[in-house]
Amino acid sequence: ASGAVAPTNLDNPNVALHIGRIQGSQLFKGQMDEVRFYNRALDLKEIHALLKPGKQFVQEPPEPPQELTLNLGGREFTGTIHQPAFLGLRLPKGPLQVSGRYGEGLAPHRINITPMPAESELAAEYRKFEQRGTARMPQELAIYLDQGVDNKLYKLVQAISVSPREGPQHFEIFGNLRDHLGVSTDPILPDDPHPHDFVKFRTLIIANHNELPGYQMPARHRMTEPFFCVRADDQWIEAFGYKPGLGGSNRGDSNEERSRGGAPVYSEVMKTHGHAMIKKIEFESPYHKSWPPMGSAQFLDQGRLTPESLPQKLKSFAAKAWRRPLDPAEASYVEKVIADELVVNDSAINALHKTVVTILSDPRFLYLRQSNEYDLVSRLSYFLWNGPPDETSLALAASSDEIPAAALEREVDRLLADQRSKRFIENFVADWIGFSMVNQTAVDPNFYPQFRTHLKDYMKQESIEFFSEILFKDLSCLNFLESDFVMVNGVLAEHYAIPGVHTQRFTHVAAPKSRGGGALAQGSVLLAYSTGQDAHAVNRGVWIRSRLLGDPPSDPPPGVPSLPEPSSDGKPGGPASIKQRFEAHLKAGTTCYDCHKDIDPWGVAMEGFDAVGLPRTKIKLLPDFKKSDLHPSISQAGGGTVVKDVVIDGQAIDGLLPLKQFLLEQRHGQFAYGFTRHMLSFALGRPLTYRDDQTVLALQTEFEESGYKIRSLIKAIVTSSVFRQGSQSKTHEKWLRQRGHR
Repeated sequence: ASGAVAPTNLDNPNVALHIGRIQGSQLFKGQMDEVRFYNRALDLKEIHALLKPGKQFVQEPPEPPQELTLNLGGREFTGTIHQPAFLGLRLPKGPLQVSGRYGEGLAPHRINITPMPAESELAAEYRKFEQRGTARMPQELAIYLDQGVDNKLYKLVQAISVSPREGPQHFEIFGNLRDHLGVSTDPILPDDPHPHDFVKFRTLIIANHNELPGYQMPARHRMTEPFFCVRADDQWIEAFGYKPGLGGSNRGDSNEERSRGGAPVYSEVMKTHGHAMIKKIEFESPYHKSWPPMGSAQFLDQGRLTPESLPQKLKSFAAKAWRRPLDPAEASYVEKVIADELVVNDSAINALHKTVVTILSDPRFLYLRQSNEYDLVSRLSYFLWNGPPDETSLALAASSDEIPAAALEREVDRLLADQRSKRFIENFVADWIGFSMVNQTAVDPNFYPQFRTHLKDYMKQESIEFFSEILFKDLSCLNFLESDFVMVNGVLAEHYAIPGVHTQRFTHVAAPKSRGGGALAQGSVLLAYSTGQDAHAVNRGVWIRSRLLGDPPSDPPPGVPSLPEPSSDGKPGGPASIKQRFEAHLKAGTTCYDCHKDIDPWGVAMEGFDAVGLPRTKIKLLPDFKKSDLHPSISQAGGGTVVKDVVIDGQAIDGLLPLKQFLLEQRHGQFAYGFTRHMLSFALGRPLTYRDDQTVLALQTEFEESGYKIRSLIKAIVTSSVFRQGSQSKTHEKWLRQRGHR
């Protein structure tokens, strides 16, 4: 040390002598034999010579390891200090805010950031780290609602993909708990005796569905989805040890390790397979983009409800509700209604409520008319958005007495590009496939013990996503008959035995050779038109005739009994194929033959797939409970062999794949007719009659000439005179004549 010593008595033992100052050093306690003062600075060699005799008595006390937390541009890194390099990373261009802390909130004196030479061994190792394949893959997450007792990936809220890029990523999910059947909206009370009621779904689970090569997933337990459970409790257990109420991560699909558990693997998985780190989860309920909500704000004047401003506010509301500007008579009508309500009601809010009810009860709100261009854009909006027209559509109606066809086609493109077009897709597919039948068909757990109820939702979504793919990729609708691709997520892919799908988002994958693609291979169709225990050839045949080919068979006469169930050897009660049962029934001389000869073959060809859409060669039977000790969830073996060979139009067809190929090659024209007919009925919002036959044929021609494109069919429908003015107009007759139909 160097410096000036103030005059003092150095022999005084009460004098504290400070020699130098080293940050963080401890005060020396002990006896000094000798203190020397030099009037010049010693060089390094002289200092080492003076210290050498005492080195044998000096031991440097061990320093406890301290963790340093470094913040670089909003990203935090933690590690042990006193090592050659704290971390290596690639920094973004531009200004970067740097801070750090260690110990008990201490700030480091200096932080060195040293560029790596591009040719250095460390830089090469870092580049290899950046380019590693598995960790740079998108992380496929999914958010679920669960009961919280025995964790299940049950009520899927939404699937998201976290892209492999630096920096935080934000995801917003909008929804209503009531949209998820079984989710309770009741508040959780402190004295609730059953906070984990098994019928209430209250727990949020975030699952990563990426593939984990080298790690065997836990076995399926009861109805659960096998997964590695990672709990946020780990950080508290690490800090304070196991405490009551804390549950750590494990291998199994719940907090119980037992036979399906084991030590947690997530820490090892993150090193080699990549991961997504969840920093924060926020809930906002009820959600409003602004306050007051738009529904209330439109009636307020500077934040207040005033009787003086209500007439004008309500006229604006009526124009939106009736989907066109008000004429003088309509404006006077609204003014009179609110004036009368203000007189008879004791408050402005009650008067407003009664007037709004009157406006929304008016036929001008409840019905879609065909009188002018405002009605045209309204019907177009309800066709493709299932909702009222926006300001852009209303402006288009105001721009011309007759909207040009080209402008209508551009409007179709705009509406389909909007998120609200999902309503059209969901509603059309639900109506065309018959989702109500999916919901009504109860799958018998005695026949299918591994079937999980939420597979129904995925099957319906499969059909919706398949339709969306064809619409937005501008593919041919003949893909509904047969396709080389399917749209599945991880759970549905597992059900169909399609490998390599590790996401809950529906993705485009190659169709399996065993079942192919198209509508007939989709679980929603196969399940909807079954009994929940077995396939139902008649129901499937009727669906093909009605929805796929547009040729619905006549309704059966009343009081028709169900088919008898003879055995394959002719004795009642034993197993037999549906084809054998039909043939035995028709040989008895019934009057059913005339209809069933054109229905049954279509469904019999699909007998190779059971009630839940899986391939089969045997008919499942229940065990004989009186003579067998089998558990009710186990089906008895030895059912009859599935028979699926039929003859249609003189052509032998054996199974689903040949049936789809036959439809594609021989019945594509009839499919185009049926699909056109269903789309036109959906667009007009009414059943079609014989008066619409020529219109359907004209639209079918345009549909086929476009290459069977959905978008082209929609444009042909909305520019047709039947959509513009109705089927009875003279313009419609002219439109038909121009297309060679009368």
